Formats: sequence, C-alpha cells, structure tokens
Amino acid sequence: MAEIIDLGGRTVLPGLIDCHVHVNAVRVTSGLAASRVLPASFIAAAASQVMRGMLMRGFTTIRDEGGADRGLREAVEQGLFVGPRLFIAGRAISQTGGHGDFRDRIDSPAPCGCDHFVSGIGRASDGVPAVQQAVRDEIRWRPGKRPATGWQAPSSTSRTGPATAPKCSACWPASQT
Repeated sequence: MAEIIDLGGRTVLPGLIDCHVHVNAVRVTSGLAASRVLPASFIAAAASQVMRGMLMRGFTTIRDEGGADRGLREAVEQGLFVGPRLFIAGRAISQTGGHGDFRDRIDSPAPCGCDHFVSGIGRASDGVPAVQQAVRDEIRWRPGKRPATGWQAPSSTSRTGPATAPKCSACWPASQT
C-alpha cells in the first residue's frame, strides 16, 4: 500500500534538468573572459555556490557545456560540494576570434603552445591538427564519455570578431561552413 504524506498544500516535482549551463562563468558582470585570470581555487569555490543554488532551485542534474572539469563533478559526487549531478563537456573548442576565444585582441598565443592550460569556458584552436589535438586534450580524462563541445563560428556575442568573420575553413568541410 502506498504511503500518503501530507505536504501541507505544497507540490512535489521530479528533479529538473538543465542541459546548458556554465558553472564556471562566475564573473558574468565582468564578462566571461574574466574567468581566464581568476585563480582556479576561486572559480571552484564560486562554482560550488552556483551549483548549490541550482540544486536549491530544483535542478538535480545539469550539463555544463564549457568550463567545468571532472574536479567539480567529483567534488559533488564525494559530497565536498552540494550540487546537482554534473555532466561535463570540457571547454568549448573555437577558432581564433570565434565564440569561445576569450583572449583579448592584444593577447598573443603563448610561445610554449600551452594556452590550453589557461582556465575558462573555451579554447581557440586553428587548423585540422590543432583541432584534433584540442579534442584529444579535452576528452583524454573522460574516455568513452560525452563528446567535446565545439563552437565553429563566431557569434554576435564574440568579443573578438563579428558574426560575419570567416570560420576555420581548413577545419570543416565546405558543406558545413
């Protein structure tokens, strides 16, 4: 026999799912690029508050589409952070000047080629070999898991170029550009 619980006029909902979040976008008023210069420890602490707030609003599962890493997911799983179940896509892969390229116009690529270690929700990669390497970097710590996220075209929200800027034509077949 089913147990009846008096909720006193309240309603019970199943957990909500948000399929497109950026829990690391913690300084939105300063622009998403601000997360590039914040310490990873600050981003993690602020992201924990974002995730806690989402859980308190009824989201029991979220999919981060750029920025969150396995550390945040494991912190939630181990009870170190209070938050919803987290599915991660890693950082979005963009061409130079695209939607996921948060470098300032005056920033130069690192001579060591280590730009991919910079925190943020996206990373720039140009040309087939660089995009292939970026995908390998983003999925290496989650074999068999969800695919990497790619932003192939600039958007109206790109800080580094207009939506009409050329796409990485070397990376994508003509039918997709």
